[in-house]
Amino acid sequence: AGTTAQSGAITVTSGTGNLSVADATTGDATGGTGTATSGAILLDAALGVDATASALLTTGLADASAGTTAQSGSITVTSGTGNASVADATTGDATGGTGTATSGSIVLDASAGVDATASALLTTGLADAALGTTALSGSITVTSGTGNVSVADATTGDATAGATGTATSGSITLDATLGVDATASALLTTGLADAA
Repeated sequence: AGTTAQSGAITVTSGTGNLSVADATTGDATGGTGTATSGAILLDAALGVDATASALLTTGLADASAGTTAQSGSITVTSGTGNASVADATTGDATGGTGTATSGSIVLDASAGVDATASALLTTGLADAALGTTALSGSITVTSGTGNVSVADATTGDATAGATGTATSGSITLDATLGVDATASALLTTGLADAA
């Protein structure tokens, strides 16, 4: 067996126009005696207008159960002067070895623009550090500009700590303080935290 595993990230950056993708998926990462980190997804239209993901955004799982620390990739979508819009977004599970486990967060940021919209599921992975120390599952943050925040289901993963660590499940924040309405049309659920 080897040591460290890192799967590739996906970065898409627009100029002064719009950014649009359909599916984007980063690979799983399975470490040997070291760390495991799965790739993040970054969609950045900060210099332009709209940032849109019309289908699935998914980061891979990170498995360092035979090694040390696991970190699954985060998902960040940033608009320019327009809207930030996604459908499904899911970050991978993180399973640590003797170290920590952290699953990726989801950030949808239209603070420089108008609306921030998630039309389907936002889900962060579980964080399992039962063999190690600290577990932190990813948070979900959705921020509008002058318009509205609108999400459907949003769920953060469970967090399971080892004997000497802490367990923290991710938070959910819907922030329309720069705009008008903040709406969740279905369930908002944060994961359990187990440090027993």
